[in-house]
Amino acid sequence: MSDCCIDAADRGVLCPRCAISGPVVGPAPVRAHRPTAPEGSWRYCPNLACDAVFFLDTDVVDESEVITQVGGKALAQPIPVCFCFAHTRADIDVDVAAHDGTSTIKTAVKAAVAEGLCAC
Repeated sequence: MSDCCIDAADRGVLCPRCAISGPVVGPAPVRAHRPTAPEGSWRYCPNLACDAVFFLDTDVVDESEVITQVGGKALAQPIPVCFCFAHTRADIDVDVAAHDGTSTIKTAVKAAVAEGLCAC
């Protein structure tokens, strides 16, 4: 990722594994993969050669910890339909089958978006 997409004040914040700048994503998308992630300005590491996916200071969530693909990383994991809560197509298929053709996941994501907890 070029520095054009990083705020000037953030250019000094680098991934502790590859020393590349990444955009702030906050704690919500990180908690889908690590529920105990602390508050803070979590960042996404855009370097596809680096195993770090998210980082906050020296704390790293790497490809082995994520439960779905995140960006272009963790390609062996299922592709999410909701990045913020790590819902996959398979999750929605199971949910629809279990609830007589209605997705409770879709309803929950819509509510979370309305509350500002998700941007999906």
